[in-house]
This record gives sequence, C-alpha cells and structure tokens, in this order.
Amino acid sequence: MDDESRVKILRLLGRIYTPIAADDLDMCVDLTEGLHIGEEQLVELLAADRAEFLSGITRPVWACPALEVRGGGANDEFFTRSDWPVWA
Repeated sequence: MDDESRVKILRLLGRIYTPIAADDLDMCVDLTEGLHIGEEQLVELLAADRAEFLSGITRPVWACPALEVRGGGANDEFFTRSDWPVWA
C-alpha cells in the first residue's frame, strides 16, 4: 500500500477514535477520504504494519488490531491506531 493511502487510513482512524471493523473502515475511508481500497487491502495494511512494528522499525503512528478487554490479546477483526512508540 502506498504512503498516501496509509496516511488517509490513519487520519480517519484518528478522527473516529474507536476500534472499527475492516468492512466499516473501508466504507468510511471511501466516504471521507475518497479512497477506494477494499477490505482485503486494509487487512494487508494491518499485517504489514504489525510486521514492521515487530521488526523494530520506528514510526510515529501505526495501524494495529484492537485489544481484547480481557487478557489484552490482539483482535484482528477490528482496526485502531497506536501513537505509542515501539519501546512503550
């Protein structure tokens, strides 16, 4: 995914400020940002950001899975964003 698309998705995730399912995120980013991306590419973005995060790449903002309330495990069905640095 290109950087411009990633920025638009992260901007929207910052505006809605709540975890959101991939199909809903796809609809919202289309309506607000004019970005026709598709649910499959959104899932690919999440996987790519997770891989880069785990490899130690430093970036100010990440697309990431929501965390389950109990246990704190990743819920890959919902997107959110993290502005936390890798070390945190």
